[in-house]
Amino acid sequence: MPTTHDHPSFGTAAQLRKGWSDSHRLPEDAGPGTRHVNETDLKESYARRFPVHVGVDTGKRFHKLVARGPDGRRHRAFKVYVSRSGFDAADEYLTRMFPAHRREAMLIGLEFGGHHGATFAHDLGRRGYHTVAFLPSVSK
Repeated sequence: MPTTHDHPSFGTAAQLRKGWSDSHRLPEDAGPGTRHVNETDLKESYARRFPVHVGVDTGKRFHKLVARGPDGRRHRAFKVYVSRSGFDAADEYLTRMFPAHRREAMLIGLEFGGHHGATFAHDLGRRGYHTVAFLPSVSK
């Protein structure tokens, strides 16, 4: 099972725009076009190690999450209110939808929207989920 230290880092907003990653730096002589391809491959291979993928569209008052299990079927969007009870409901929803998989076997990608979603990401990490952030342009 992956650990929190072996995933490609996603950095700050400015670093995200530049495609920067601190966990998997390439040699300086790798060439300008090589860096992006290799980082993309690293991120993709990391994601493939998880049987359950969850995408989260973050917002100020609520988030929407869509989960896809090992069968590849997408489940309906689930609304998560930005509150302790909302986060508890999201955890209960995911554990109920995928009872055969531990929290550590789920990868949750949160669409980077400034500070929106930071508390949700922290709560998910505290519960044992693996989380990553991505730019909205990647999900379109």
